[in-house]
Amino acid sequence: MIALKNLTSRLSQNSFIGSVALIAGGTALGQAAVIAVSPILTRLYSPEDFGLLAVFVSVFSILVTMNSLRYELAIPLAESPARAANLIVLVLLLVIVTTVLFGVIFGLSGEALTQLINAPGLYPHLGLLLLSLMGAGFYQGLSYWGIRQNAVRLLARTRFMQNFGMAAAQLILGLAGLGIGGLLLGHAVGQIMGTLTLTRLAWRENRDHLRSVTPGSLMDAAGRYRRFPLYASWSGALNIASIQLPALLLISLYGADVAGWFSLGQRVIGLPMALVGTAVGQVYLSRASQLAREKPGELSAFFSKTARRLFLIALLPIIALALVSPPAFGFVFGENWRAAGEFLQIMAPMFLIQFVVSSLSQTIFVVERQDLQLLYDVMRTGLIVLIFVIAGLLHFTPIVTIAFYSAAMFVLYILHILMNRYAIGRYLAVTGNV
Repeated sequence: MIALKNLTSRLSQNSFIGSVALIAGGTALGQAAVIAVSPILTRLYSPEDFGLLAVFVSVFSILVTMNSLRYELAIPLAESPARAANLIVLVLLLVIVTTVLFGVIFGLSGEALTQLINAPGLYPHLGLLLLSLMGAGFYQGLSYWGIRQNAVRLLARTRFMQNFGMAAAQLILGLAGLGIGGLLLGHAVGQIMGTLTLTRLAWRENRDHLRSVTPGSLMDAAGRYRRFPLYASWSGALNIASIQLPALLLISLYGADVAGWFSLGQRVIGLPMALVGTAVGQVYLSRASQLAREKPGELSAFFSKTARRLFLIALLPIIALALVSPPAFGFVFGENWRAAGEFLQIMAPMFLIQFVVSSLSQTIFVVERQDLQLLYDVMRTGLIVLIFVIAGLLHFTPIVTIAFYSAAMFVLYILHILMNRYAIGRYLAVTGNV
């Protein structure tokens, strides 16, 4: 135990690798809990239940990018602690207002909307969607304050709490026989976990600045970073939509079973890789934001070095995944879930490059080129819709559809890396650091 404390102490001494290890480690431990209970959950819940969960998470993921208008991305970039405090308050207020707005929309037309996406079973559970949105919105805003403060230990702990809480809740509620409601309530519990811990720390360390927030200072902060709602909010919604659309379109084309297989693959492999990539990306954002402010000439080299390291880190696990996933899924989760392993085998190259991109994607926001991100997200969303429209018209099998989807995403992720490098180059040219 003493050795572990000494190790974590050394890792947290403001080093990039140490910060990555702490946050990614907290995320990985939480995801280990998710993966560990998954063989039990696949026997407590049906593929149809996981299919509805996939739709629930897809809708949630799209809406959560809109509930703060992406102002949380500006918190690490704020010029002063007072401005950062104004942004925190602004984010929390926006989350409350937008969640209430979503609640009104669900109350008026929720049943019609769930029928439209071929998931009527979600209608009784839309209240849980609102709870998830509120918890996730608060956590996002507070976690970006944690990034600004380099509170890597705290972020690691809260990420573990989120994933462990979700896994434990879904297991307990499944054993209680709650069916799909157990999966969805467990998801909501996971979004809420960790928020109170971050709130207490933010208040303790930023109390004076938070007390000085006024309507005028809120408006000033909102105006200073208006490019985030003007570009990043739409870009974020499109970005997440392009990630979550496949589950929605799969359930529309092939039914809940296929969406459930796709969802399990994302839960066991895709989501952990994305979350670890996001955790790495938070540390990367903290360091890249500092370089952009203080040493912009070093930003390009830092981007390239991080990209190479991430690629090498993910390469061997992805190769192993491609080799063993179909039989492994059939053995671990039951033969009914073997198709989920086949889906993953096809998507392995996509996951490799996705891991790199998810870690570095904040670069465009660091150099304030949200317009480029918006352009990319429009292209990606349009291409995904086109792929599934063609799949429906030509009656592709699920395997063929997922193969086309994976290949297209691989190419687009490469394009995203090139766009980030271009944005850095233009930033350096404008600031005179070439």
